[in-house]
Amino acid sequence: MSQWTVAPADRPSASSDSTSSLAFGQQIHDFNPGIKPSGLFWTQPIPHGSVEIDLEDRTARMRLQNSAIPDFTDIFNSAGLTKPPLAAIPSAVSFDVRWHGKSAPTHIRDTTNHFVGQFIDSTATIVWSAVQRSTHFAFTSDQQHRRRPSRG
Repeated sequence: MSQWTVAPADRPSASSDSTSSLAFGQQIHDFNPGIKPSGLFWTQPIPHGSVEIDLEDRTARMRLQNSAIPDFTDIFNSAGLTKPPLAAIPSAVSFDVRWHGKSAPTHIRDTTNHFVGQFIDSTATIVWSAVQRSTHFAFTSDQQHRRRPSRG
């Protein structure tokens, strides 16, 4: 269970037990498209050709190259909670996400959360990079040691 504490720079941080902690006050990048006036957040349209789906092979891929996106510095600034707000830094991100199905599609109907569909349990990998020309910052994920997160 997380508890909120005050971190350096007077920003909240979440910490859990003594074995792990996450200090939001130490976050220095938050790449996202922002929050729309409608309240829709961290969502933006991408070109149709950026997504490939092959249901027969149970694979999917989503990739973007040098997509313009602001860096809000941290989640608090991104959410509009920093007063005065910090100016977003123009940036570009690239990523290549690949999903590989582990089993045949499963029909799921969830009446509590009101959704229904055919779903495929899968693994995923991502290669991700970001560039900020104005600050000379660049980051590229380690492509040799791709993580394969999967559902328990």
